[in-house]
Amino acid sequence: MPGKRRLSAAVIPSAKRERKAITLDVKLQVLRRFEAGEKLSEIAKALGLAVSTVATIRDNKEKIKASSRVATPLRASRLTRHRSAVMETMERLLHVWLEDQTQRNVPLSVTIIQEKAKSLFDDLQRQKGESSRTETFSASKGWFVRFKERHCLPHFKMNGTAPGHKDGYPEVLKSIIQEADSVQPMSQGVASVFKAQYLRRTFEHILEATDGEDTAIIREFWRNYNIMDAVDNIAVAWEELRPATMNSVWKKIWPECVQFQSVSQTDNIAQLQQNIVNLAKNVAFGEVVEGDVEQLLQSHEEDLSNEELMQLGQEPAGEEDSEDTPPALRQLTTGELSAAFSHFEAGLQVLTSNSPNDEWKLKVSRAINDAINCYRELYNEKKRRSKQLS
Repeated sequence: MPGKRRLSAAVIPSAKRERKAITLDVKLQVLRRFEAGEKLSEIAKALGLAVSTVATIRDNKEKIKASSRVATPLRASRLTRHRSAVMETMERLLHVWLEDQTQRNVPLSVTIIQEKAKSLFDDLQRQKGESSRTETFSASKGWFVRFKERHCLPHFKMNGTAPGHKDGYPEVLKSIIQEADSVQPMSQGVASVFKAQYLRRTFEHILEATDGEDTAIIREFWRNYNIMDAVDNIAVAWEELRPATMNSVWKKIWPECVQFQSVSQTDNIAQLQQNIVNLAKNVAFGEVVEGDVEQLLQSHEEDLSNEELMQLGQEPAGEEDSEDTPPALRQLTTGELSAAFSHFEAGLQVLTSNSPNDEWKLKVSRAINDAINCYRELYNEKKRRSKQLS
């Protein structure tokens, strides 16, 4: 039997190829690059790794991130990214803007959100001054992914258009929606009339509750104004819409259904605005003019600008409740005073009609009238002011 040929060491494969250890820092760097939008092949080339290795790191990102959270304090401090005040403010205001866009059914995409974020960040930097100019922000896809996770946002259309380049899709979609909206029944003036009726009813509510005497009392009214008050005022405003106004909503898509042909039979926006101005002047808003009311009604349909968003960010929730300002005292309205007087008179009537002693009757009647005389004076003063305002 012939002997076996000896194989040289060069042709004997190694039993086990040496594996390269990958540190946690490198794995996190891979994940950051991937979330920033880099391709696997680009990450692999930049870090000297195999594409399959990068893919494995991507697939195990949750385990890797969990490991980073329990890393040593020294390592954790190197991996923590500090978020500046400008960035925190920008994201908070951007979230407010997104909620406003969603409520108004405005079509959105990732590119639109990135562009808004970049413009907000730049405006906030200019507002803060030179001290904040060292930080840069490009509104990358990686940032958007993290922003979306932080605020639990819904899915948005992803595309390859970078911020700063016009994406035609939202504009086309918006034009389609506007064209369809132009013939929708509720877009034929009913919504505008309803908003005006609601604003008018709200001013009536203020006048009924406060007599329109003092801005401090009106502020107290707004603090106590709740959802139930709003719902009640909505119901009243809806009932105030004229039948002709409701019937006219079909004029573009079903004109045969329109029974009221005269414009005078429908609600007049201009007249409603004038009524609102008159009511506003009766509740301590004497400087209000019709243009202010028109601007307020139209503002609900406009996009929030960066300037308006930044103003919202500067206004604390309790702006008017400073420590130096004493709380507004509860004030009696003419209606409440009138009801109280009626109760007093009814009680006196019971006592005087059944009194066993005339002296008691006169004594009690005089004492009660003297005691409540200050409230009668207050009532008369309120009535005089009400007549002067009207």
